[in-house]
Amino acid sequence: MASASSGLAQTSAGNLETLSDLGTDTEDYLTLTDQQVREILLNELKDREEKKGSDSGVFNPAKIAFFFNSAFSRLSDHGGEVFGAYADLPGIFGKGYAAFSKNQSPGSGGRFVVALLASVICGAFFTFGLAHYAAGRRQTPRHTQIAHPNALEKLASHGHTILGGMVSMTVFAAVTSVLYFVFFDESANNRLAFVFYIVPICLFWFATLLLRAFYSPFTTDLRLPSFTDQQAQKLFVTMLIAVGFGAFAFFTCALINTLGVSGPVHDLFLVTVTGIAAFLLSISFTLNREAIRQDLSVGNSAARHSFAAKWSRFLIFLPVLVWAVLVALELIGDGVPYGAGLLTLLLAATYPHIDAFLVRTEAELRDDEAKSFAYAVINTARPLAAALLAIVLFASWRLYSIVVTPEGDGSVAQYWNTLVNSAFYILVGLAFWNFSNIYITQQIEKEDALRGASDDLGEMEIGGTGLSRTRTLLPLIKRTIQVIVIATVTMAILTAAGVDIAPVLAGAGVLGLAIGFGSQTLVRDIVSGAFFLIDDAVRIGEYIDTGSVKGVVERMSVRSLQLRHHRGAVHTIPFGEIQTLTNYSRDWAIMKLRFTVPFDTDLEKVRKLLKKAGQELSQKEDIKDDFLQPFKAQGAVEASDYGFVISTKFMSKPGKQFVIRRHAFATVQRVFEENGIQFARPTINVSSTTETSDTDSDTADTAHAAALAAHAKAQASPV
Repeated sequence: MASASSGLAQTSAGNLETLSDLGTDTEDYLTLTDQQVREILLNELKDREEKKGSDSGVFNPAKIAFFFNSAFSRLSDHGGEVFGAYADLPGIFGKGYAAFSKNQSPGSGGRFVVALLASVICGAFFTFGLAHYAAGRRQTPRHTQIAHPNALEKLASHGHTILGGMVSMTVFAAVTSVLYFVFFDESANNRLAFVFYIVPICLFWFATLLLRAFYSPFTTDLRLPSFTDQQAQKLFVTMLIAVGFGAFAFFTCALINTLGVSGPVHDLFLVTVTGIAAFLLSISFTLNREAIRQDLSVGNSAARHSFAAKWSRFLIFLPVLVWAVLVALELIGDGVPYGAGLLTLLLAATYPHIDAFLVRTEAELRDDEAKSFAYAVINTARPLAAALLAIVLFASWRLYSIVVTPEGDGSVAQYWNTLVNSAFYILVGLAFWNFSNIYITQQIEKEDALRGASDDLGEMEIGGTGLSRTRTLLPLIKRTIQVIVIATVTMAILTAAGVDIAPVLAGAGVLGLAIGFGSQTLVRDIVSGAFFLIDDAVRIGEYIDTGSVKGVVERMSVRSLQLRHHRGAVHTIPFGEIQTLTNYSRDWAIMKLRFTVPFDTDLEKVRKLLKKAGQELSQKEDIKDDFLQPFKAQGAVEASDYGFVISTKFMSKPGKQFVIRRHAFATVQRVFEENGIQFARPTINVSSTTETSDTDSDTADTAHAAALAAHAKAQASPV
């Protein structure tokens, strides 16, 4: 007993409280030794930590069931109290006025209304007078009417209008406040009521600016949605009524609560006024359902038309649905996300129309090469904005909080952060890939259009100007960007999830090394192709000869290239198998033509005639732009059995030499004929004193024909 007493004497008060919390009876302390007390403390603390770890932040279906059970219980209890106060609802204004007039002289309420109206009217007159004076002093008109403004001009005009309206609103609030607090201030309740009514006035003003900019009821050319004037004005008025009532009613309710009128009757008043505002919004969407459906029905997509019809019906019920959720949260007693409700209704009413406007603008920019950057920005911004708005709505409603245990270690919150970060990485990667894909595709289409307008594959027997080096590399760059984006986003997601990517990268390196040893031919083809591209040895559209096959380069990959023969066949050649590559399409091509004239021909005259023929060829509309050097004579280069061989040459763009050759033959033939110059022909002189037999005659004819054929072949073959 003495040892137990001494042990208890040495035990601190904190330990005694801990033992009591752990469920140990106080009377048992007298029978415990120091060692037993320590063991009890350690064991109980260990059990508590294990239990805490088992319940920490992990997704628990039982917790969700308990959450909903307790929520329905609170909803039933508090709902009965709130809706049971309906008999006291008509007297809430009297209670509010009594609280407002407390400790004030009689008639203070009337004087406040007069003071508020006087301050607001004077502030409005001063603000609009100042705006009119500033407009008169401005050198250029505030609004310059632009015929058929584009999207950026519309947004710039609306931004200018909203900015100017916000400046005027700020001036109005400042002037009105100064007038009231200087000339009409009576008590703290008056100042409180003034603030609670000047704020909704400014909010109503700001909402009017936004609605006027969005619907543009009186400026057709600046309207973003495709509403008619009547539809825009109807939407503007009905939405303004709902927004105005909601703003003033909500702040009136807040003022009454601030003055001290709270409890179930105040909650019922809040439920009532917000319900009326939601009902007014539903009426606005109902009256304008057809206009909303028509604006959202963009293009010929059946899915888009179906979405427009369903969304126009869904908007009718959405305000009431949001109101019911907010009321339920109010009755449950949790924090009510009024901002999330307002944001949901704002985005539901405006974002689909903004997206439809972007779709129409995107269709206008798609075929305009000068605005390809704007097209890429809009095409990328649409899915990015939709995803970001979805994340914002999800976070604003705090939906993830249902499964997060406040006393836990936050692992579920970590899962949520991982999900958000992963979505962000995916969106950034999608934006980068989409933007680069649009730009590269447009550049490829531009190059292909130039090639299609200038080249005729049927003429490219030994040449043809290829595309630029950029066009050759663009498809490879496009695939490379795709691979890089996918790999980068994947590694970023793994990192966000807490995965160590170092072993993954090491494993990928080992796997790549193994694949490299197992497929040496593939590696050789890829490496050879890389060096061919670095050396700029070949481009798409060029005519090449690899020794075994030849044709126009139609497609290139990292491993091989495809050649289209001028007779239509397609050859696929791995880069590693190309030993020698002859390119017929680089820079220029030289064509040499030979003509044979009799020995008695005046060679100086022939030279002048060929010069004349070259001048005519240089002036032909069909081929004059294809010459790099004119057609000219090089003189007699040899003497054949039948006459002198005259050589000519010209330099042209690759692939165009064959077209020019046809014109050169025809021109030289005509010029020679007009000036009495004959082409040399093979002749055979036969002398005989006896009558020739039929066999000898046939033999002579055959020899003569063979000689003529040989001469014609010599005339046509270039050197």
